[in-house]
Amino acid sequence: MVFTTGIRGTAWASVAKDTLVLLGVIFAGIFLPIHFFGSPANVITKVLAVQPNWMTLSPGSQGLGTTWFVCAVVSLLTPAPAAEREASVAA
Repeated sequence: MVFTTGIRGTAWASVAKDTLVLLGVIFAGIFLPIHFFGSPANVITKVLAVQPNWMTLSPGSQGLGTTWFVCAVVSLLTPAPAAEREASVAA
């Protein structure tokens, strides 16, 4: 009984935390750009006007280049295979 109650309490704390994080992301990513710039797209336009190099990947850069960046983003967005998830949960 105590064990399941502890797990249930932990799960609800996680739900509360995730809800607050989601609300924070929505506030920072949608509300603030709309309030200050009119839309999220206008933020990108303003950044391109002020600092155009911030939105580009320079080809052939020293060390980690464009290929590495694209591979890193794709690997972060790709879910792990089920076998790896089960192994990490068991550990």
